[in-house]
Amino acid sequence: MPLIKELLEHNQSVKFKISGTSMLPFFKHQETLVTLIRKDAYKKYDAILYQVNDAFVLHRIIKVDREFYLTCGDALKTIELVDKSNVLGYVSMFEYKDKLIHSNDKAYMFKVKVWHCVKPFRRILLKLIKRK
Repeated sequence: MPLIKELLEHNQSVKFKISGTSMLPFFKHQETLVTLIRKDAYKKYDAILYQVNDAFVLHRIIKVDREFYLTCGDALKTIELVDKSNVLGYVSMFEYKDKLIHSNDKAYMFKVKVWHCVKPFRRILLKLIKRK
């Protein structure tokens, strides 16, 4: 991760496989390859990589404020307060099962927004998705 941080700080894109399940159902553990880049401003629904002490976290922005972002993993309920200075970059595109999906893809963004709206039912939906 220190190398990823350094590359992003020098405005280079970075690719790596997702580790963990907090971003299910969109990003799958050791199966989804994400491409991260830096940009000047991040917006609601961007999946951002940020640093908290020595840990690096990839979660989605659910609210933008002047000095911080509120983030949450797609498979989680816990909301985190992230200082804007701790953000390293965002997922500009990702690959899963030989499909390349850009973060501004309309179908993808529709699914993300629907998923955000069904937050109270996520646990049930995730159980159904994992059975497949």
